[in-house]
Amino acid sequence: MNNNIILIILFFFIFSCKTTTPPIVYDKNLKIIDNEIQLIHQLINNENYIEANKQIEKNLELYKNNIEFINLKAWLKLQIGNYKESEELFNQVIKKTKANPLAYLGLGRCYRITKDFEKAKENINLGLSYNQNISSLWLEKGILEYEGQKYKQALIDFTKSYNLDLTNQDALFFKYITMLLTGRELDEVKNIWDNITKSQNIKSFYYLYHANTLYKLNQKEYSLIIAKEGLNKFLNEPYLLNFCAYLLYEKYKIDSKKEYLEDAENFILKSIENSKEIELEFFDTYFCILKEKDDIETIKKEIDRYILQFPNSKILIEWLNKIKK
Repeated sequence: MNNNIILIILFFFIFSCKTTTPPIVYDKNLKIIDNEIQLIHQLINNENYIEANKQIEKNLELYKNNIEFINLKAWLKLQIGNYKESEELFNQVIKKTKANPLAYLGLGRCYRITKDFEKAKENINLGLSYNQNISSLWLEKGILEYEGQKYKQALIDFTKSYNLDLTNQDALFFKYITMLLTGRELDEVKNIWDNITKSQNIKSFYYLYHANTLYKLNQKEYSLIIAKEGLNKFLNEPYLLNFCAYLLYEKYKIDSKKEYLEDAENFILKSIENSKEIELEFFDTYFCILKEKDDIETIKKEIDRYILQFPNSKILIEWLNKIKK
């Protein structure tokens, strides 16, 4: 499968932030700071980023250069996608407290998301050199190995991450799909997935990655089942809709059943409609479907609509060349 079409991109995947262990409270001022830190933690974890930023700035006015609030600000900027500022803030933290493993975790994540994988590995390894008992560091290390398709090493890292924190469901999930990719039979480990789906904290990307893993293992029917199960829990989730659309398009290519193509078109139109941003990878799927319908005019109209906005898009240029032929 064309990964551009499916858009399974790990750097969209950002975990809930964990910053540092709350400080030991010795006096009233520290107690106030501790309460403020806990409040900001909660705001960030609840994705209330505007209020979290207000609280951080307020506290930085009161407690200038306080390392805890700088650290929280760095994680907030990471969560909202301001990677450059996040990187600068984490480096500020490291200058003040060099042996801060969670600041290295934040830097590593910044670099992974921006595809500077060597720096990402370097910072995660530095974090582990200071503390090997932080679950999130091993999880991040595992993701880097996973992205490099070093699944056996990734499995070791995800297992360490989960063993250090049995509440780390992300680690358990990645351990599960990596077990599949390293040759474990689905029936052997399916109970892990069953337990994950019972959790109230299940995330939409679990279904997406699970479905994609099954696709890689050529279990396409089960892949589609998992993706549709995800849509039952996360209605109108655009990446799952896109995934289902492409799988149904492939089924049509094999069986030529009209209903597959109709369903594929319905899924992809919902995907485009519910996407917060213009995802040209979704249009790649859409154009595949339209081509099967011999609807070249709609492909031309969509390309004309976006080509000025994305003049260097490989997807649009390739489709432009296809329809010219």
